[in-house]
Amino acid sequence: MSSSNGGREEFKSGSASSGDGTVGSDKAVGALSKEDALPQFTARAVCSGMVAGTFGAFLAIYYGLKTGVTPSLNIISTLIGFSVVKVFVKLGTAKGVFPPQETAVIQTTATACCGVATSSGFSTGLLGMSQAAAELVQIPGSSPEDYVDLTWPKCVLWSSAVAFFGLFVAFPLRNYAIIQRKLTFPSGTASATVITTLHADPSQARKSMILLAQCVAVAFCWSSFCWVFDGVSDFPLFGLAAYEYDWAMDWDLGSIGVGMLLTSQINVSMLVGALSAFGFITPYIAMNHRCPEGSKTNNNPACWFYTDAPRYLDSQAYTMFPGIAMVVVDGFYSIFGLVLLLCKNMKGAKGKGADVSPDDNDAKQIALEDLFNAWQPPWWVALGGYLVAMASCIVIVSLLFGVVWWQVFLATIVTPIFAVAIIVAVGLTDWDVSSSFGKLMMFPLGMMNHGGSLIPSLAACVITISGCGAAAGLMQDFKTGYLVGASPRAMFFAQVCGAAYGCIIAPSIFVLFTSAYDLPNDPDNKEMSIHGRFGSVYRALAAVTTSDGLGALPKYCTTLMGICGAVALLLDLGADLAPATLAAYLPNVMGLSLGFLVGPESAIDFCIGGAIKAIWQRMAPDHCEKFYVVVASGLLAGGGFATLLQVFFSLGGLSAPIEVSFTPAR
Repeated sequence: MSSSNGGREEFKSGSASSGDGTVGSDKAVGALSKEDALPQFTARAVCSGMVAGTFGAFLAIYYGLKTGVTPSLNIISTLIGFSVVKVFVKLGTAKGVFPPQETAVIQTTATACCGVATSSGFSTGLLGMSQAAAELVQIPGSSPEDYVDLTWPKCVLWSSAVAFFGLFVAFPLRNYAIIQRKLTFPSGTASATVITTLHADPSQARKSMILLAQCVAVAFCWSSFCWVFDGVSDFPLFGLAAYEYDWAMDWDLGSIGVGMLLTSQINVSMLVGALSAFGFITPYIAMNHRCPEGSKTNNNPACWFYTDAPRYLDSQAYTMFPGIAMVVVDGFYSIFGLVLLLCKNMKGAKGKGADVSPDDNDAKQIALEDLFNAWQPPWWVALGGYLVAMASCIVIVSLLFGVVWWQVFLATIVTPIFAVAIIVAVGLTDWDVSSSFGKLMMFPLGMMNHGGSLIPSLAACVITISGCGAAAGLMQDFKTGYLVGASPRAMFFAQVCGAAYGCIIAPSIFVLFTSAYDLPNDPDNKEMSIHGRFGSVYRALAAVTTSDGLGALPKYCTTLMGICGAVALLLDLGADLAPATLAAYLPNVMGLSLGFLVGPESAIDFCIGGAIKAIWQRMAPDHCEKFYVVVASGLLAGGGFATLLQVFFSLGGLSAPIEVSFTPAR
């Protein structure tokens, strides 16, 4: 799984690959000896990677702010970067042979940039430090004066402080994870499959580019239409009574594209969560237990909350905090499961000696390993780089964010320990639990700062997520580069360039959004299409871990939290202990909690996307397998282009020419 991904587990997707970890046709691999001599770390590769990374960073921040779910951007970055180079060639600005290894460098540059946008907290922990979050989350432990002024320079420095941990953790472990352990890294292997196919089959590459352009155009035009007719994207498809409880359609083709990339279990789980929270819990409590202002003195047992209650202590508490409870329970369970998985895997490795592939002695395998090990910088380079990153993080976070230096040091010193475990888990299962470790860090930091500022808890959370998530993501790129025969030196410098560029472009995109929208904002505000909901979620969690915030929740909210936490634990146990045929039908806990936290609109879009893919798969399975990622990427890209244009319109003071409104039933 992303996150993010808004600090969530990242939901991964990708094409299938061969079971032995090798990729590509004999013809493609046979050409390796010629292709590895061609330039890989080129100006056009870096520029194309930055173009793809810019758009990937925009998508990561946009969907993190809107839905809290960030799709896997590896293959999307590959398609966009490959298309950019082809456009450069058509225009005559780029010449020469275009090998698959250069595409791997493009993807690495792009995903390193996207990693900064995904894991630096722009839609989660960092957003929770903002003034808007401090004013919106009015619960005990969260003071309106406890915030950080997130200016562009400060965001750039923050990104620079957290962006390079992963690189210096992943690089020294690449030989252990990929050569010695032969870990699969499914998303990285899928990206290598796509790269090899694009270069080995010109006709499919041409079809993919045409289909990508068509989907971009359709999504752009549709999103522009919805902007012109402002209000159409908040359409009460299920009736005005349901509309009052957020049951509406936003017709976002980009979100439908995300649904095509997610599994049906995740999509349906989100819808089940949204139906439980906004189809049953919220309507029942609002209709039976909401009391007007001034009735508190009556001591009416039917009054659970009051109309004048502060934000997130009103009816929203009954969806937000149970959702947080499920996230926390699932996070701790994920950590426990990860420890068991690693122990079991280590025991198996000792018994077998190594996870040996059947074609270890094959000439192709030996050639790939020799190339992958051709560049081995001294150990002190990685250690020195990590120490420099740690020192800069301590200085920047302590001086600009007011966190005591030794608390920053604590977060940075445990990050590589967590990252090693997460790299192995992602290599085995594509299972990224970085956000779980980030939330775990909130608890000791909250106890250290009991009754004080929330900023240290949020900062430690994001530092952990950024370091662990980036390390796992970069190791996926190393797997891709290994399978296509890319130079590790080129991959390393591509990662450095991508991360450095991400430290500039990701804060710029974030400030662009915060200038156009007041983020985070009230989820009930229908005039805002983006709410930055997870900024409020992370701030509320920090408030609970730093103070006795639970005692201020409305009546029976903690009981509901306990019930939802127990349900989450039972579902996690069921997923591990039940037979596979039954476990496949159990709701996914993370998807269920997202339904509680983000509401029905995104869940409906995701399910529509999943249904389209399922029908397509049934009617034309081969065609779907080849092109569903292309269609999803085009829908994401087209919607992203339109959103970017709308943000600029908003900054320029332009508004939609036509307004459509709906009046809820009362």
